[in-house]
Amino acid sequence: MKPKKKLRWLWGTLLTFVMLMGLLPATALAEGATPASSTADFSTDPTAALNLLNAAKTGAADSTWDNKTKTLTLNGVYFTTSADTGVKLPADATIVLRGENTIISGNSMSGDSYGIYADGNLAISGTGKLTANSGEAYEYGYGIEATGKLSISGNADVTAKGGTAQTENSYGLYGNNVTISGTAQVTAIGGAAHKDSVGISADDGTVDISGGTGTMTKVTGVSGTYLLPANRFTAPAGKKFKGWATSANGTVISGTTIGISANTTLYAIWEGSPQNIQPTPAPVVDTITYNGEVITADADGEYVSKKAKKPTILKFNKGKKSFKITWKKVKNVSGYQVQYATSKKFTKQTSKKVTYNGNKKFTKTVKKLKGGKKYYVRVRTCKNVKINGKTVKIYSSWSSAKAVTTKK
Repeated sequence: MKPKKKLRWLWGTLLTFVMLMGLLPATALAEGATPASSTADFSTDPTAALNLLNAAKTGAADSTWDNKTKTLTLNGVYFTTSADTGVKLPADATIVLRGENTIISGNSMSGDSYGIYADGNLAISGTGKLTANSGEAYEYGYGIEATGKLSISGNADVTAKGGTAQTENSYGLYGNNVTISGTAQVTAIGGAAHKDSVGISADDGTVDISGGTGTMTKVTGVSGTYLLPANRFTAPAGKKFKGWATSANGTVISGTTIGISANTTLYAIWEGSPQNIQPTPAPVVDTITYNGEVITADADGEYVSKKAKKPTILKFNKGKKSFKITWKKVKNVSGYQVQYATSKKFTKQTSKKVTYNGNKKFTKTVKKLKGGKKYYVRVRTCKNVKINGKTVKIYSSWSSAKAVTTKK
């Protein structure tokens, strides 16, 4: 059982991450519960979706759906399904929490898995609790994802955990931007992942955690890579904020993120205050040699060969909130990887990758996107090779990027 981490924001000059033990495993079922086989999809059939949830209610009260306001009121459910998405909601939906509620999705051996997926903005409020866990995913696992703004407010108590991601990333909470306000408490944990395991992530890099004076909102479940917050503390007279450190006189953390794997306390460091800043040691360089080429692992730990032939994008087929990409075959490779982003710079916050294993199919359909949105797309090859008895994946450079706009 993996520990959860808890982030407590104090109105002062330190922030504290506190580990909590005892997260319910994503595969656990309530006693006597029988998993459903379908998604509770309120975007296509709200009546059937509501029936699925009420068949899994834990008390006497039914949950309700208001089609006009797109509001789902959860009155106590324990819903599990073998489908790769537990609950799917339309754009601008609201979840109101009452009592204790759990949503657990099944595994996806070819794509992504979502505990709760919202096709646009999603607001969560109320006085109850919600646990949303995704199953294991071949690519990405999401506890809760909103393709628009994700906001949690009021007295809501939300736990979101991404499932194991075999080839890509696992996220607890994921949105275009994420806002947590009021007295809401949030536990967000990324599961085991081939690449990044992230508690809270936002496409545009904005995670706004705000509260009143005195004690700020608590955020639990910070795990893996965490985006360092903007400083909200008042600087001492004549000084200004320099950065965060893990001790009162420690080295200011370089970059914008920190890896959280244990109890951690962050201290605000002010310009001119006593510090013991030491040069950051040079990272260990990991290199391999393949076909006479020395290849150094990049910042993501990937080996990119300059000699490997790049694929060429042939065409796109636009779909409703989706697109299909076709590329030219490259011989003697193990598979391909497609990256798409809302920014032509392909920043980590705005992009995703999908992997296709094999060299018999040269198309990939990407779904669950925003309608009428422009995406920048590129593709590269990957080849599995044995080096010193270990299987290593070697990538080509990316193809030239092309843009496609999805249909609404």
